Amino acid sequence: MENIYSHSMQTDKAYFNKFKKLRELTEIVNSDNTDYKKAILMRRIFPSFVAFRGAYFKGVKYNKDRVYKYELDKTFDQYNEMIHKIGSTYMYLEDEGYIQIAKDNEKFLIKQSNNIDARKVILDFIDDDNSYDLEEFFKKHKITSDVFESCVNRIKTNCPIIYKDYLNTLEINKKKRLIIPIHNINQIIEGIKTGRTIDDKKFDIFEFYKLCPFKGKNIDNEIRKLSKDFPKILVYKKIKQQYVYRDNERKVCTYADNLYMFAKCFSKDADILKTWMDENNIRNITPINKTSTTSFYANGSTDEDFDFLDSKDMFDIMEENNYPIIYEVYNILKENRIKSNRLIKNK
Repeated sequence: MENIYSHSMQTDKAYFNKFKKLRELTEIVNSDNTDYKKAILMRRIFPSFVAFRGAYFKGVKYNKDRVYKYELDKTFDQYNEMIHKIGSTYMYLEDEGYIQIAKDNEKFLIKQSNNIDARKVILDFIDDDNSYDLEEFFKKHKITSDVFESCVNRIKTNCPIIYKDYLNTLEINKKKRLIIPIHNINQIIEGIKTGRTIDDKKFDIFEFYKLCPFKGKNIDNEIRKLSKDFPKILVYKKIKQQYVYRDNERKVCTYADNLYMFAKCFSKDADILKTWMDENNIRNITPINKTSTTSFYANGSTDEDFDFLDSKDMFDIMEENNYPIIYEVYNILKENRIKSNRLIKNK
């Protein structure tokens, strides 16, 4: 698709915005999202097919029966195929009822968000040093992304000063999302080289898991999101292409592979990280759900020195110490607890 930023109409804000919306809609239409999710996302840009048609087509009355023929605005001729594909998707989603379901859900969310103190939510977002991790922020406040967005819109309308602080926080968080992973990887590499952490503890696999970024998420997606805001990380895509297709065979990348390729974007010592992960057989990181797995670990344990209460304690320890909630950390804590229980039993 032609770069919309170089279009001859880029100086006209109205046309530029329409071209921008076309790009956004095309990404949604071509995505792997469910039809319902597409309906939600597309409604945020144009609420219906009629609204979309009104932006890119013009109605021409051509007979006495007041029947209108719609023709594409000539300005968008070169995007004809794209526009018709988007229009067809809108009509399909409306015919199948997804647009209406999305609309009804929006009304419910607005009603729900009206019962929430929007001012408090946004101020908490501004004050929270970790609000750059939106998923964790939503969990902490027991809200959804849609409810949060509704709170933002209410603040934008009613509290412009707070909204300005919110926008500033967004910019700070954008930088944090890059700076914190880089800082943590540099600490890991330094720990590997010196054998000590920044606070002078012994560096080991447990310390690695505490520091490694993008835990509990699709690391490849997270890095690609970063590359949109920080062009320097675009080199990640080139590094990955060469890594995945080396030796003329396509390699399936693990968490460790992606972490190594991300490190190569900014660290000359990335190979030290890779060698250490290989030596310690680190491949993937697996997040766990506290509520659904506490009893699973207790019931699934074949060791008489580890019971349900021990399992619950492991999650409490991870939560209180802000350890990552992943299988790998849980298993390290579990093994330590078993050893401790055995020592007490054998005294």
